[in-house]
Amino acid sequence: MNLLLYAKGSTRAGKRLESAIEALALELQPEIFTSDASLGSRLCRLPYYGNIAVLMAATQKELSELLNLKDRLKEIPIILILPDREARTVSMGHKLYPRFVSYADGDFMDVAAVLKKMVENMNSKYQWARKE
Repeated sequence: MNLLLYAKGSTRAGKRLESAIEALALELQPEIFTSDASLGSRLCRLPYYGNIAVLMAATQKELSELLNLKDRLKEIPIILILPDREARTVSMGHKLYPRFVSYADGDFMDVAAVLKKMVENMNSKYQWARKE
């Protein structure tokens, strides 16, 4: 299974998000991406199944850049963290068809809980693939 984390690590919100995910003590380490180019490159090399993406856009510009990857993200369950609650931002974010939406001003406990459940569901769904 692949856990893709897109966040600008130097931001406070990005650090809080990484900490919340690390606190889950999942069996997998997230692959951290700090640019849409590096994320896009990795998306081209992913297996067909067993992927989850946590995407945090710190600005509307970053969200627009993520929207350029929409076709590559369409088969991947997404947790999306938006920079604000403005109607335009929320509307843009929903174009990525996320499974869950949160906001950068939160504590990310909701994100961690949803991610944990998604990983558990993915593990049970693709259990046959790990028996090789």
